[in-house]
Amino acid sequence: MWQSGYETGTRRKFIGSMWLPLAVAIPAYARRNAAKVADWPQFRGPNAAGVSPEASLPEELGPANLRWKTAMPAGNSSPVVWGDRIFLTAFRDSKRLVVLCVDRRDGRVRWEREVPAGRTEIVHPLLGSPASSTPVTDGQRVFAFFGAVGLVAFDFRGRLLWRHELGPLTYNLGWGAASSPILYGDTVILNCDHDGESFLVAVDKATGKEKWRKPRPGAPPSYSTPILWEVEGRPQLITAGSGRVTAYDAATGQELWHVAQPGGFTATTPVAAPGLLIAGTVDHTMATGEYSASLKATRRPNFDALFANHDGNRDGKLSPQEVPQMRPPVFERIDANRDGFLSRQELDDDFDRQQPAPAPAPTTGTNANVLMGIRPGGQVAWRVAAAAPYVASPLQYREHVYIVAKGGIMSCFAAGGKLVWKQRVAGPGDYYASPVAGDGKIYLASEEGEVTVLAAGPDPKMLGRRSLGERCMATPAIAGGRIYVRTDRGLYCFGR
Repeated sequence: MWQSGYETGTRRKFIGSMWLPLAVAIPAYARRNAAKVADWPQFRGPNAAGVSPEASLPEELGPANLRWKTAMPAGNSSPVVWGDRIFLTAFRDSKRLVVLCVDRRDGRVRWEREVPAGRTEIVHPLLGSPASSTPVTDGQRVFAFFGAVGLVAFDFRGRLLWRHELGPLTYNLGWGAASSPILYGDTVILNCDHDGESFLVAVDKATGKEKWRKPRPGAPPSYSTPILWEVEGRPQLITAGSGRVTAYDAATGQELWHVAQPGGFTATTPVAAPGLLIAGTVDHTMATGEYSASLKATRRPNFDALFANHDGNRDGKLSPQEVPQMRPPVFERIDANRDGFLSRQELDDDFDRQQPAPAPAPTTGTNANVLMGIRPGGQVAWRVAAAAPYVASPLQYREHVYIVAKGGIMSCFAAGGKLVWKQRVAGPGDYYASPVAGDGKIYLASEEGEVTVLAAGPDPKMLGRRSLGERCMATPAIAGGRIYVRTDRGLYCFGR
């Protein structure tokens, strides 16, 4: 019932009070996409499940298991892997959107391509990034999404194949676009829930031409990545939006059913098991409160004193030489017209961009943090109150479901949503990276860069913990016996 469809060996189905053997088979739509089991082709790997069939994975992500590290520009997107290539997106020099290809064997950057944008997204100064969406690959092309641009496709040699404009997308809370594209056959599918007219879109992966678009009226911003759920041999496209979970026909975009969750705010991606979908949503008020609390700047700096003390030639502008305390990324971010100087207006505008935007009104209904088990057709099998993760998606691995919350507190659930254990097992701080698993181990990475390895099962057991000393917002990838962790400074490769 809760076995991943991407794990080798046998799995067991829960019937009545018994677990019965059930043969494992990769779903037909996954076979059509031709992803090898050793690859990690999209956000959280095959079908965003976060589960790898790999064996002999390390019990600690530390110096003894570090194979290589490569410096990377900033970005919150997660790495994806196909063959000997790793793909990710980034925001270089606080002004350029780029797609990178890295050699999986030694960490060498094979190529980097800029995706020109008229104006990049204005995002949360601490948590957001214009490069938050994770790319997806079919083994021949890599497809990336930027909220300021839309969808783009490159071949494996870095040649731009097409560009499909979307937007502009608007996010009043300032986190920016974060839903990642997925593949279904010859189609790239993307969910665009924002403060404008939300929609679900499918484009031809070879040409970039739009195949269908499904409006989502009344859908507030959400940050979840769609998944595919095979029901009676047919794939359903599942989109967990804020306020409701909706199933669509993957080929046409026709709505099949939905489950409402009034007042819910969704940043997590659901996971699919045979006969059961697991999704979580959190209280909208909590989410907007978290945003406001995370902003530090509240009082406008004394820019008059700044110019009086540093504008040496009194030309009303500040050069890099006049304000050496402003590091290049900060200077370039404020310099909106790219003339190499900072004006008083540019300083004021940059400060205003970092202030809290008016929070959208919460949807009507009862707000609650809820983890749900949903059966085919939209029947809710169970709900567990006050259990949903905020940003880190749930992990369904072997016979249990795991969620991680702020402070490193993890919960483990068995069949029917029964709580098996809940305790602090990981490093402190916030968790924006989702847990992933393989070889009987669960890997967690906190925002502060502390990585924890747990033994999967009914008893919490920590195998290893190590601090990378760098901020981590991206979900790790597992491929070829290696684990790839992206931080705000680099890309790490760990393996025995």
